[in-house]
Amino acid sequence: MGGSSKGSQFERDLCRTLSLHFSNGTADDWFWRTSGSGSRATNLSASGKDLTKYQVGDMAPIRPEGVPLCDVFSFEFKFYSGIDLHGVFHSVAPERSLLSFWAKCVRDAEASERVPAMVTKVNNGVPILWVPVRLLSILSQAGYHVSCNRALQFWFPACEVVAKRTYKRLGKGRKKAKKGKGTPRKEMYTFPEPQHVVGIELDTVLSCFKEPAGMVEFLRERLSELPVPKRKDCTSGPA
Repeated sequence: MGGSSKGSQFERDLCRTLSLHFSNGTADDWFWRTSGSGSRATNLSASGKDLTKYQVGDMAPIRPEGVPLCDVFSFEFKFYSGIDLHGVFHSVAPERSLLSFWAKCVRDAEASERVPAMVTKVNNGVPILWVPVRLLSILSQAGYHVSCNRALQFWFPACEVVAKRTYKRLGKGRKKAKKGKGTPRKEMYTFPEPQHVVGIELDTVLSCFKEPAGMVEFLRERLSELPVPKRKDCTSGPA
């Protein structure tokens, strides 16, 4: 299975997994992949067309029951043979960098005014959920505790990073140029605020939420308090 097919299958599997969990095992079709895995939203946005928040990211609700979760979170799914954790320090290869993946997730979350949530997986590995640390603090204060034996955190300042690097289509049939040929186009993104992120096994997180509907409703009612990416208003003076 090729890289693109493998990633698409991963997205479909996650949509089914999350559908089954949040429906308490009664349905596997609450969520599905967004059109073109979010690429259609990027193209529409570039052409100046209005988007709904459900067109942004990698997962959207396809049944009314799935709307609450997608009102809160903007999801990004990434499955690669390997993911560069050193990208947090120097994003040499943004197409495999954890930081670049997170930048794209935050960018979509900022555009749709939702909380960024990213799930990554590598070959022979388990899915890892990445969310802002502050989200777990808010859940813990409400009695929704996430207990885990292993977790990985990283912190990154509010600065510019490479969110994506693509190469022009060259030659006969406009085939995509191989890496290293031609001039790459870099999509830059500046984090609106410092990022403090934690990664935990997805199954561990899901197992901690025995009443997922109540947890989602709790978050939905407090969206203004959640770690939604926001830029400071530099035009307003001191109070």
